[in-house]
Amino acid sequence: MEKKIKKILIIGDSNCLPRYNADTKNVITLEDTYIFNLKNKLKSCHFEQVTLGGISTSELINHAIPYYVNWKPDILLLHTGINDTKSQFIKGRILNFFYKVFSFFNFSKKDIKSKILYNPFFLKYYSQTKTDIRVFENNVNKIKLLFNESKIFWLEIFSDERIDDERPNTKKNIEKFNYSIKKVFGKNFIELKELNERKYFTNDGYHLNKNGHTKLTNILIELFN
Repeated sequence: MEKKIKKILIIGDSNCLPRYNADTKNVITLEDTYIFNLKNKLKSCHFEQVTLGGISTSELINHAIPYYVNWKPDILLLHTGINDTKSQFIKGRILNFFYKVFSFFNFSKKDIKSKILYNPFFLKYYSQTKTDIRVFENNVNKIKLLFNESKIFWLEIFSDERIDDERPNTKKNIEKFNYSIKKVFGKNFIELKELNERKYFTNDGYHLNKNGHTKLTNILIELFN
């Protein structure tokens, strides 16, 4: 009897993607990425992926759900959350108000983000997560409900300490969001303590470098087997 080909769906952020627009030391080629290497090592499996950089988990899973719920993957791997946890000074309606007011003074959105929204000086004293944790928790539960015939693994949201240089208070946000995932998925929440070392990250502190991708590949091969 022919062995069933496992269907694996990966929903993830920019950590799943190559990074060519970086200095030489931090370039990640397509062939370096853990997804590329998983496909090479697990040739009997059929892979699909919804991987987009710079967006929230809400946006990411809303791209995936209409197309893949009925595909019923055997394994669903989620690698998302870092963009939700990042600190910013204001959000929601107040942020929209800021954009409108400052546009009258010829401030671009880029200027508002760098000088106010993501300004490390302000964030040290007051910050909010980009995504409200209750919204994030609703998305975690939505995934579990809709993909109830799949074995779901959710990777720990990870970074090293340098992320707090860019966005102060983000590290503690990551801990809260990880706790929310673990509450729902238990042992299928994949803790990656062995990855939380500077040697596995690019200089921003949250994108995996080549060694990080290799390490994650090996972790996932063992998990899937």
